[in-house]
Amino acid sequence: AASRPGRYRMHKSRMYSQCVRMRHLSQEFGWLQITPQEFLCMKALLFFSIIPVDGLKNQKLFDELRMNYIKELDRIIACKRKNPTSCSRRFYQLTKVLDSVHP
Repeated sequence: AASRPGRYRMHKSRMYSQCVRMRHLSQEFGWLQITPQEFLCMKALLFFSIIPVDGLKNQKLFDELRMNYIKELDRIIACKRKNPTSCSRRFYQLTKVLDSVHP
């Protein structure tokens, strides 16, 4: 029974760190003013990043689908911005957010 409080504290701190990550993520979404279209592409890319490769029937088709979503995200960004530097900065910001969410 002595180990239970230790386990609870460890579990509690893990839960706390997850809450802090979620709060930070929601703040980043607000700061970046992510559009619904950007969010949908990012959501699809995140989904594709968690599918186990060994469970796929056609890796080439899967990679093509994933690349299409990356291109779509790039296209959405380009439609909103006329400056190429601004587009690449935005793409970097969004992919950085995706990396922070990656499991």
